[in-house]
Amino acid sequence: MKLYVILGFLILVELVSSLGLLGGDATSREGQPLMGGYSEQNLDLLTSEKKNYYINAANKAIEMMNDVTNGKPLIFQKLVSVRTQVIAGVNYDITMKVLIDDKSQICHVLVTNMLNNAIPGGTWSVVAQSSNDPCAPYTSAPEQVHIMKRSAHLLGGEGQASSEDMGVQKAARWALEHINSMSNSLFRQVLVRVSNVKKQVVNGYRYRFQLTTAPTDCLNEPENKDKGLEECPVSNTGKIQDCSVSLIYSLEVYKMETFSCKPSSKKPILGGDDHDYKPHGLLGGYDHGKSFNGLLGKDLQDFLPHGQPYFMPRQADQNNPLSSNTEDRITQMRIGGGDDHDYLPHDSGKCTEYREEFIAFKAKHNKVYGSYREEAKRFMVFCENMDKVKEYQRLDQGSAIYGATKFADMTETEFEKQYLGLKVPIGHSSAWPAAEIPQVSFPVSWDWREHKIVTPVKNQGSCGSCWAFSTTGNVEGQWALVNKKLYSLSEQELVDCDKIDEGCNGGLPTQAYEAIMKLGGLETEQDYKYEGHDEKCQFNKSEVVVTLSGAVNISKNETEMAAWLYKNGPISIGINAFAMQFYLGGIAHPWKIFCNPKSLDHGVLIVGYGVEKGEPFWMIKNSWGSDWGREGYYYVYRGDGTCGLNEMCTSAQVKKK
Repeated sequence: MKLYVILGFLILVELVSSLGLLGGDATSREGQPLMGGYSEQNLDLLTSEKKNYYINAANKAIEMMNDVTNGKPLIFQKLVSVRTQVIAGVNYDITMKVLIDDKSQICHVLVTNMLNNAIPGGTWSVVAQSSNDPCAPYTSAPEQVHIMKRSAHLLGGEGQASSEDMGVQKAARWALEHINSMSNSLFRQVLVRVSNVKKQVVNGYRYRFQLTTAPTDCLNEPENKDKGLEECPVSNTGKIQDCSVSLIYSLEVYKMETFSCKPSSKKPILGGDDHDYKPHGLLGGYDHGKSFNGLLGKDLQDFLPHGQPYFMPRQADQNNPLSSNTEDRITQMRIGGGDDHDYLPHDSGKCTEYREEFIAFKAKHNKVYGSYREEAKRFMVFCENMDKVKEYQRLDQGSAIYGATKFADMTETEFEKQYLGLKVPIGHSSAWPAAEIPQVSFPVSWDWREHKIVTPVKNQGSCGSCWAFSTTGNVEGQWALVNKKLYSLSEQELVDCDKIDEGCNGGLPTQAYEAIMKLGGLETEQDYKYEGHDEKCQFNKSEVVVTLSGAVNISKNETEMAAWLYKNGPISIGINAFAMQFYLGGIAHPWKIFCNPKSLDHGVLIVGYGVEKGEPFWMIKNSWGSDWGREGYYYVYRGDGTCGLNEMCTSAQVKKK
């Protein structure tokens, strides 16, 4: 019965595609959607499940905006419109109806979900699209967010961020330990607050913020690392200091750029001494300290932290305190106990068999959750997913193996929503001529990386410049084959100077080839460094190292594609990125129902092919860094047009020097 339902849905998807009901708005001169560009989502045509992807993004925005106010919480009411853009994650350009102070308002915001291997579901940010927007007071200041030349918000610029963001908190804790390690003081400083936070997407993240720290009575020794105010109370004689910090977080490593500390100019919050930097009740409290509350077990093991920066709409449900219906915003509940008592549901018979597996899963994948309530939620999702894994394994007819991947704590909606963008079916009216397919016998496998014509994997960051990386990767290979010299070429030159395409808002390799010819060639990455956002064109023709003579369209037949690649080098392609977000390894072969071959939204580069355990595959170079996939590569099933990889295959032609 399940098989018939799936087959019926497959037929329905094909019907919708053939009727041209899949919409988009960022298009090339040829009528093709720009790879990396924005696509309009027709809310009236979406299934309720797909519509929920965008509702969830809107609710995530509401949640983040509520985190910065002590007033009445904002309440999501209705989606008005949605546009999406695939980057190294996804941008949601959302117009929605929001209840603000009991009044219905229309907000226009940009919600961004960036890939992050260490954080389930990635990192999120929200910014209002104008300073006059009703939601602007609850998001990053629009005037401090870089605006792209074509009126789309660019996340490569520096913008304000919440001090409560998990990434900011981790960066602040690392910075504190770095400052302590560089200090000559006998006593360690402890973190009091984080303020004036700014965040910028580079090859990773740049964080700039001010730390307020206080001296403690704990010695500045390794065993006191990571201790907070409870374990290391503020010294009665020391002075508070402010530290200005700038650091980079990339590939799970922090690097300090600059920091400077000086005595704080701020007065204590309430009193004339350091009283207010020490733990106490929010407004004094009857015991002027922690107020214990038998929230879950009435045994004081589950007490309620005080001094939270927001109101709690209502008390946690006594019968189901960890359910998704609970309206409270309780965090850091696991304080009194030393085990999992406070965040794994008690006596959950259904999930008992998975408890140890979940603990092993967290350790293996270095999972860090934002709160213990979140950890409880993820455990329940993990249980449900392990039940699904059993069913998937039983029904699978191929070589796939299912299990507790690092995404096993994510719901199906969270897994799929970043790349399920409905696009206009790709047209194929490029002006470039068809490539001549070589009539040669070719080996069972071929990898151009082994022949030194492929540069290391790069990282596009949050700029929708995949098309530029696909283009330069192809040109790099062509030039190395013809002229025996491998250059790492400049994507930023294309982002800034290609006036046919749209920079960080998307483009097409077929148009980029034309732009390169008009410009007069490409500079190297070293001479024209990648910035990850639109800038003024800085092209210097005297620095050109590569020139083009034309370009070709390559056959959709995958046997002919392999023959051409073997003889002529890597191929620039477009692909549907849906299956790529959580790809870990192996050979991807998604159902067509989830990876529509007519909805291309990401530019990549085929560098080889082969067979693994009987499965033919393509080796595809991506531009999301070497820590993604198989060392930055995507291995995809070869032979049935998986995810549309054979729909837009092109290559530049270079001049022999």
